[in-house]
Amino acid sequence: MIKRELAALFVFFILVSALILLFACDNPENQTGSDQDILTEELPDVNPGSETNLQGAPEYDSNPAENELITSGGNVNGNIVNEGLAVYQDGWIYYCSDNGEIRRINTANNVHETIISEAARFLNTDGEWIFFMNYDQWRSLYKVTVNGSESALIYDGEVSNVILRDDWIYFKNENDRSSIYKIRPDGSAVSKINDDTSWYINVSGDWIYYSNWDDNKVIYRIRTDGSDRSRLNDDFSSDLVVYDDWIFYSNVNHDNHLYKVRIDGSDNTLVVDDQTAHINYSGGWLYYCNNSEGGVIYKIRPDGNERTSVNEDKSWFINLAGDWIFYQNADNEGKTYMVRTDGSNQQPVE
Repeated sequence: MIKRELAALFVFFILVSALILLFACDNPENQTGSDQDILTEELPDVNPGSETNLQGAPEYDSNPAENELITSGGNVNGNIVNEGLAVYQDGWIYYCSDNGEIRRINTANNVHETIISEAARFLNTDGEWIFFMNYDQWRSLYKVTVNGSESALIYDGEVSNVILRDDWIYFKNENDRSSIYKIRPDGSAVSKINDDTSWYINVSGDWIYYSNWDDNKVIYRIRTDGSDRSRLNDDFSSDLVVYDDWIFYSNVNHDNHLYKVRIDGSDNTLVVDDQTAHINYSGGWLYYCNNSEGGVIYKIRPDGNERTSVNEDKSWFINLAGDWIFYQNADNEGKTYMVRTDGSNQQPVE
């Protein structure tokens, strides 16, 4: 008799335990798998009535002291030596589209808008106007209002490497041996700064830095008024980017390894021995196309630490805008793509 009661009690205990386990498994609060992750994932902010919405909207630092991409005008040096495909200013990313337009992205609502149907490079903006090289008008220097309502010719001649700084536009005059000129944004006061064949022009403070192709392609600097021209190194220097007190460059004499030298020509130092091209700088990171690994984008600290891959595409012309990289994807006919600086949210640009 006692054995039968114990057996019944044991069966009852097993049934209750099974019911408890079954309830726990059905409770979504106890799930940790991917289905629950999908249910709770925060979706990007979109506006279904807009022209185009950006996937994975970036967050921007509103403090100019902490984000050098927020400028008082123009574009950063690293973007300009990479064709000036994009520029960030006051909550907008302005960029060159593949179908021959200047467009912009509103970073508050993620909407793309067309500003003007002109093929462009070397974008600069002061918040009211966009200054650019106009491919459709014999590569002349033009400007257009940021809403596209008005456009005007600034300089009737073939230009490149256009940089807006302190109410002056600096450019390489392709009709005069690629020497450096400057002009006011209204088209007045055009003047010649040097006689050198100049590549990879950077403007920083009162100085212009460039690779002098009349002198073995080494780095020179000259003041913005044309004085104090001097030679800074002895290397065939490509893809220059000036930031703070340093010039970063691809050293062609040393298998295109990434080097840095101070703006006075001292402390010439190897950063990384990758074969580098299309160098840019932002937020404490150097970005470059690593030709040692098929041209994919890498980033590294200026001291050579934390070398990290960003994408898997053969890439050209790295441009930085907020926490996005704009680049041309050589694996897809050179079409413009964008990817976050951490390597996420890769997508073709509309």
